[in-house]
Amino acid sequence: IHPEVAARLSCDARLQVVLHDGKGDPLGIGWAGRNPPPWLMRALRHRDERCTFHGCDLRRFTHAHHITKWPLGPTTLRNLVLVCPFHHKLVHEHHWKVELSKAGAVIWFRPNGRRFDPSVARLQGRLDRAPPGAPS
Repeated sequence: IHPEVAARLSCDARLQVVLHDGKGDPLGIGWAGRNPPPWLMRALRHRDERCTFHGCDLRRFTHAHHITKWPLGPTTLRNLVLVCPFHHKLVHEHHWKVELSKAGAVIWFRPNGRRFDPSVARLQGRLDRAPPGAPS
């Protein structure tokens, strides 16, 4: 386009940086901003579907959580996971960590650094309760 047309269009334009992979698919906005734009939230919701904490089925009111805090980490699909408000608080106030493996698996870590194993957590919960009808 003619430079004068570009100059006129830029008066009302909004510039947004979008990072692409080798196939041309959008990855994210890098360090241009902390909040994912709507198209990135759609991609994140499509990938994660619900809160990524094992056993949490909340789909509504989920937040995009930066695995590596912004601005140290970019606002990209590889650095974001969906979390519900409860599990978002678990990360920020109770020092849980979350990672995304190269294969795309979400892995949660307890504050002591040990990997969270949901099968052990469920078993421990059952062992703490007396079976129905047991004397107390």
